[in-house]
Amino acid sequence: MNIKNLNKCSDEMSESASALPNIAPMARVANFNTGDVFSKAKQRQLKRELSRSKKRGDKNGAQLIEHKLRLEEAQNRYIVTQKQREEITPVTAEENQVVIQGRVTLKGIGIGVDCHLVSLVNEKGTLLQKATTNKSGSFTLVDESGSAYAIKVSNKEGKVLYQNSELGLSQERPKIYMEIELSELEQDCDIKDPPQEDPKKKVSVPDLIGSEQAAAQKLLATRKLRLEVVGTVTTTQHIDKIAKQEPAAKSKVEARSVIKAWIGEKRKDIKTVDDFVGKSINATGKVIDSNQQYSLDKVDFDKSGESGKVVSQIPAPGEPLTSHTVIRLKIGVGDDKKDLSTALFILKRDKEFQTLNITQGKLSKVLKDKKVEGLTDLRKLSRASMKSLTTTFGLKGIDEARTLKAILVDVTNQLKG
Repeated sequence: MNIKNLNKCSDEMSESASALPNIAPMARVANFNTGDVFSKAKQRQLKRELSRSKKRGDKNGAQLIEHKLRLEEAQNRYIVTQKQREEITPVTAEENQVVIQGRVTLKGIGIGVDCHLVSLVNEKGTLLQKATTNKSGSFTLVDESGSAYAIKVSNKEGKVLYQNSELGLSQERPKIYMEIELSELEQDCDIKDPPQEDPKKKVSVPDLIGSEQAAAQKLLATRKLRLEVVGTVTTTQHIDKIAKQEPAAKSKVEARSVIKAWIGEKRKDIKTVDDFVGKSINATGKVIDSNQQYSLDKVDFDKSGESGKVVSQIPAPGEPLTSHTVIRLKIGVGDDKKDLSTALFILKRDKEFQTLNITQGKLSKVLKDKKVEGLTDLRKLSRASMKSLTTTFGLKGIDEARTLKAILVDVTNQLKG
């Protein structure tokens, strides 16, 4: 077939297409895969021939194959359109009725678009009739109000994709056929009813302990579960938060089950561990010394924390205070003057130091006389001779001086790291 004959055939196809009923005016065409409309095998064959022609540099041959592709598409689109139109069941307009029948398709393709809502409204926009397009894109609207004004097509999200306010309906023209072509398709047209959720499907219960009520409700909602706060429970942790739940975390329950929860409430008659974090070592020492229920176990040091203040503690604040609660502190170090306070805090609570019977007044006087203002000065004092330490602190002999020296060296070395 030469170019001349091909153009003639194409003109004949155009004349045949012009004999089809008039369709409503429409906007630009959307991009769509036409592989389901015409022969895919034929299309692949023509594309292979087109590729070979372009590689050979055969412009005339490539132009001929491109015409064949367009002709093949037009021919098959015409056949499909005619077949789907024939499937529309004619409806006769009775007295005082208007009938609108037609199809919703993709412009330039001719494929029917199903599952779209076609609405008939009056001049004020009030809905008169509505219908959903079937698999071939067909719809039928019958109205008796006499006020039909406009027709709209919208997707399942409610977005209007097409509107025509010039229907031209009257008693002399009570029935019209429309072929509405959409310029866009924002969803899968093959919309099906959402699958029903299996009520017996098991879901895992999340851990709600320590969560705020609002946060727990949102978390459960993501798993199709509901929250019910049934009361409070006495606790030393998770005050005003969820402290107990049923079923337990990781249990398997059916979707839409109710998860019971209890809000933590602090008992007024229970004493709890003080919060020392952020407090100075001197203030912490006063609280520990004034409460016989506390017993200092060990002191650790943290160079990244603020010097002279408690960085962390064990047990945590709010834990029950027993008759013999052992406290372990971590204190920030790095400042020479503040580290002296930390060293004295440790010295006063060292059991071996306590056996030396060095009173608080005596210790303060020595530090003042020796001008000990920081950890460095205390370190120098620890290097004094046994005789000097004995005289300075009023010790009973060399053995006590040796003990004091060992304690001072150990404490200053710990703080210096």
